[in-house]
Amino acid sequence: MAEITGAETATSRILKYVIAGAAGAIAGAAIALLFAPKPGKETRGDLKARAAELKEKAAATAEKVRETAAVAAQKAREVGEQIKAQAEKAKGLRVTVVQEPKAAEQPAAEPK
Repeated sequence: MAEITGAETATSRILKYVIAGAAGAIAGAAIALLFAPKPGKETRGDLKARAAELKEKAAATAEKVRETAAVAAQKAREVGEQIKAQAEKAKGLRVTVVQEPKAAEQPAAEPK
């Protein structure tokens, strides 16, 4: 459940950037068209067409982001399950640690 929330959060952040970029592009296009030497009706038509085009691009990008986030979330779940399985497997193992004796515990060297 936590992985889905993380994926949704990442998707939300990316989607905000996509929307901000699209809004900036629309604003820039609108300003450029408003200052172009065209009749108002033609300019409004151009703005409407450009806005529709950018809306489609933003929707396509948002869909790609959602798909990528879903794939990443699925992979994260799979890796999590693998890690969990390895941890369960490791619980059954017994590890013996052998330490070297400390200097004080080592037998004294025989005099020559």
